[in-house]
Amino acid sequence: MRVLIGTPICLEKFYCWDEYCNAIIENLIIPEGVELVFCVVDTSDDLSLKIELACRERGIPYYWIMAEKPMDKVVLARNKIREHAQIINADYIFYIDSDIVVPPNALQRLLTMLGQYDPYWSVITGCYITTTSKGIPTPCAKLWTEIGYMDFPESHINGKVWAVDMTGLGCTLIPKQIFNLFEFRCVRDTEGKLIASEDTCFFNDILTQRFILQQIKVLFDTGLDINHIIGGSFSWDPDTA
Repeated sequence: MRVLIGTPICLEKFYCWDEYCNAIIENLIIPEGVELVFCVVDTSDDLSLKIELACRERGIPYYWIMAEKPMDKVVLARNKIREHAQIINADYIFYIDSDIVVPPNALQRLLTMLGQYDPYWSVITGCYITTTSKGIPTPCAKLWTEIGYMDFPESHINGKVWAVDMTGLGCTLIPKQIFNLFEFRCVRDTEGKLIASEDTCFFNDILTQRFILQQIKVLFDTGLDINHIIGGSFSWDPDTA
């Protein structure tokens, strides 16, 4: 089994590079029979020798992509990782964002949990805290309701795996049966303002497909506690993202 760890990164998110690398290279438990491959895609405005050299020191394949707007860069980065996974015939993409520090059992647990549901037609994300546009801490998952998406209730963070409808992509394991189906994209209005980010579009596409085939499961593992290191130097501007 081949698992590609894919990470979009930029200079603004380089502040926890050592913690990120130590988690996935030094401390991550690699389950028996798993071959681990890495891929970092740099979305910095200018080709970053700093990041490229840091990747070389760790033996991590490195790409640089260019786009005008931040979210377009993220979309390109996720698709570049997807493309790399297809080239090397990876069985899974394990997206780990550069500000995410996973515990040693992260891959082992997510593969085990997928095996208890459907290892080919399930997406699973570890539990980490993100912030809303108003800066309010919230779990990185949502549920679909009649009036739209609802934040995952913090009271349900109890060690169980929950079926949800959307998660962040910061610590997400996706089998090839699914990543082969969906390219990443974002949605903008006629003036170019961002309406839906790449993770929102990805899970909206899954939700739409599920209404038709009722096949793909989206799982949220509240038993896997992820450290999301949010730096004060980086923030999204919704008008220019």
